[in-house]
Amino acid sequence: MPGIAEDYDTGIDSGIGVSHGMYHYSSKAPSPDDLEARREDLESRGIGGIDVTVVAKVDDTKAIFFFDPIAIQLEFCRPDQIL
Repeated sequence: MPGIAEDYDTGIDSGIGVSHGMYHYSSKAPSPDDLEARREDLESRGIGGIDVTVVAKVDDTKAIFFFDPIAIQLEFCRPDQIL
């Protein structure tokens, strides 16, 4: 944007002094297969150097994580068991 420095930090975390990725947005994937498909789709797009994690096990959930172009961490997750 005109008038805003290219390296201006828009991430909420550094602004309030917490670890990078502490606050983030998460959305539930409809199925385990969908979680992997989302990861593959994000990687194939190569948008702005976005790095997507492999599907990670976090407690009783599987998830992928990545940062959007303005340093907000995003997550798609899928609980191992749906109650």
